[in-house]
Amino acid sequence: MRPPVRRGRGFELWSDAWLWVAAAPSPAPRADSPEMPLGVDLGLLRVGANCETLSGGIVWMAGTAHERHGATTGQVWVPDGGAPGPVRTAVVADPHVPTFFSERSVLPISQVREVLAEFVMEDSGERPRSVSWVAGQLDGSRMDEPRPPASLTSDDPWA
Repeated sequence: MRPPVRRGRGFELWSDAWLWVAAAPSPAPRADSPEMPLGVDLGLLRVGANCETLSGGIVWMAGTAHERHGATTGQVWVPDGGAPGPVRTAVVADPHVPTFFSERSVLPISQVREVLAEFVMEDSGERPRSVSWVAGQLDGSRMDEPRPPASLTSDDPWA
């Protein structure tokens, strides 16, 4: 994960990391799935963390090997963390836009570590079973929630 960075009003300390599992290195993008990073046959996991609140978010995306199990390549899932707590916990999903995980998908950092350890130790690229999942998007949003207007997730006046 990259070191924490100060951003915006009152700043937020955050980190993010991408992990993927490939059956073998792939020399070129797959024609049938141009959005998948090189060699992602088994699955991809993205983790975002708020170092100040010790909370985090996770995105899991099915790789091409999951098609034989009924999943669609590029299908995205985020944790179903239940109702948000009394204190707003903003976790950056994509620091380059920025977008934030739905508060209903934010987990305590100890649970994020558990999911990360399961993904790495299984070495199969399968979606970790230690949390419940809902359909989502790479930007950390949930498909079962309306998307916020761009002006609420970005300081870009042209968004």
